[in-house]
Amino acid sequence: MKILIVGGKGTIGSKVSAHFSKKHEVIIAGRNSGDVNLEMTDSGSIKDMLVKAAYPELKDNIRINVVSSGLVKAAVVSGL
Repeated sequence: MKILIVGGKGTIGSKVSAHFSKKHEVIIAGRNSGDVNLEMTDSGSIKDMLVKAAYPELKDNIRINVVSSGLVKAAVVSGL
């Protein structure tokens, strides 16, 4: 299974990434580091990240869970 972890290089994300990478392919997205770049406040950046990380093999089977320690505008995510 492919798992995309946003913030996978951070304090909590690095632990989550290490756990899941034992049995799954982990892709890390981040603003300044990771496998793909991401700016959470920009819907175009989110779309680009999903295309690079998951599309086309997962285009019909994508689940998105958003957990943030800061503010993420729902309109950005719902605009996808």
